[in-house]
Amino acid sequence: MQRLARLTKQESDAAAVALFGQYDELISILLRHLPPSTASLFARPRQSGDYVEWYTDLEGQPYPLGTEEQDKPLASKINTLITQRLQTIEQLADELKNNGKIQPAQAEQLQKLVQATRQDTRQVYLINNEPVIIGWGMGKEPPKPVTAPVALPTSAATS
Repeated sequence: MQRLARLTKQESDAAAVALFGQYDELISILLRHLPPSTASLFARPRQSGDYVEWYTDLEGQPYPLGTEEQDKPLASKINTLITQRLQTIEQLADELKNNGKIQPAQAEQLQKLVQATRQDTRQVYLINNEPVIIGWGMGKEPPKPVTAPVALPTSAATS
């Protein structure tokens, strides 16, 4: 197991800390039903005082996927892969809950895990071309784009 990063824990991270406590159970569910590459998407959080250290079982040189120009094509490909895996987890949670194979609370925790990857502190590392997300659950969700209301055309004046 290798450490990828160490982040400072904020007071606002209480929900993330609660989710960290569910990590082993949630990963166990994923490993029973999905390929290991889906479960390895989430780095393992370990709390150490005012810090959260992020670990992975994947071996190899970690490469932080940045926003530099040379990373953009790769980042686009990896983000598509991450999105597909997250959608698979959401579908699995619904399916297992509907078939009575997991408790509703477990399905809710899986959904929270997926939502936690959308936090603004999320960082993606690549290890042997496999994405690993650190910082999930810590921070805030990025703001959703605001769309202007669409004006409906008025009908022609009645005669």
